[in-house]
Amino acid sequence: MDFFCNRGAKDIFPLYRNAAATEPNILPALLELLSKAYQRPVGPEDLAAYVYAVLAPSAFTEKFHTELASREVHVPLTRDVVLFARGVDLGRRLIRLHSYGERMLAQGDKKGDVPPGSAKCRKAVPGDPEGYPVAFSYNESTGTLHVALGSSRL
Repeated sequence: MDFFCNRGAKDIFPLYRNAAATEPNILPALLELLSKAYQRPVGPEDLAAYVYAVLAPSAFTEKFHTELASREVHVPLTRDVVLFARGVDLGRRLIRLHSYGERMLAQGDKKGDVPPGSAKCRKAVPGDPEGYPVAFSYNESTGTLHVALGSSRL
């Protein structure tokens, strides 16, 4: 079920077609093409990490907000081998952080880098624009992040 609105997960595209994670939900020819182009094996997790790195920044949403409301998302793929590798590494780090350390180690990461599930929301950030100004602060002694009127303890 969709976590936020309980409407049946209609907007979720699984990375794998089966629970054993042996059948990627990606055209096989695409992974082969990318592996050949980058002269290294490109697996499903690599492509997912690269896509996450491209789509996750708020700059992407800001630039393409009109198109995102009415069209499918088109992800640009670079021909630059180094840039692709950097995108994969960044995407793995972002997924690792956004999943509280439960998914995807990036190169150089250690298993204990992100304490799983340690962040707790104390007060939700309001959804209306007036309640969500750009102000934020971090109290290092208490480990509390304040974003607008909301707060989370890290």
